[in-house]
Amino acid sequence: MSPTAPTTAQPTIQILPGYRPGILGRTLEMHMDFYSSFAGWGPSSEAGIASGLVPFLKRLGGDDVAKGPQKSNNKEGQEDAVATTDGGEVVMKLPHGRSQVWSAVQVREDQENQKDRIVGVVYVDGDFYRSGERKEEGGEEVCRLRYYIVDEEARGLGVGGKLFAAAMGFVRDAGFRECRLSTWRQLETARRLYEREGFVVAEEEIQEYTREDDGRQQVLQWMNYVWRRDSGDSEKRRADIGTEAVVH
Repeated sequence: MSPTAPTTAQPTIQILPGYRPGILGRTLEMHMDFYSSFAGWGPSSEAGIASGLVPFLKRLGGDDVAKGPQKSNNKEGQEDAVATTDGGEVVMKLPHGRSQVWSAVQVREDQENQKDRIVGVVYVDGDFYRSGERKEEGGEEVCRLRYYIVDEEARGLGVGGKLFAAAMGFVRDAGFRECRLSTWRQLETARRLYEREGFVVAEEEIQEYTREDDGRQQVLQWMNYVWRRDSGDSEKRRADIGTEAVVH
């Protein structure tokens, strides 16, 4: 009888909230693996992503964010302290937990070791429109979904949908009025996911730029999407938030 070849345990993937060691590096790596080919990204693009991630991680609320909102016991009627979910439940807005990140973590166990690996991420930035150069009136009620990416080895396994569902659950429970994101028209799978969730196209623009890898000119169509809490007919109407620059 021939010896039986050792079997490799199939990996399991968990969707976990909060900071994890190495999340900055993996977010950059997954973005560059995909976008270096798709859009010719190079050192300037990677540095731009890093410059947005660093301040986000510094202000991330840690464990308080991962627990989600708490029910409000406020008796003073402070409107800025409470929000109502789609189900009508009154919840406390997160004063220091307006932002969060989720990781799709692949756990592969065998007889010798157990190795965890981040194979997808999504970030919700609740401070993007309430401070800095993008500050706007009412920006404290608007968040931005950013840096959403799934590693090639995990695509087709439902990981992207689970990550996105976790992020949008947070958006709803935290009481945000709007959530915005941007993508390219060519990324059809991602766009279908956004549209099923109720996002609608707010603005489109044609972008022509020079690829960093080979210097060729490339034309892509940039699309800004918005989700609104009170948009029962959001799929039938376009939002009016104006054109945004290319941001992630």
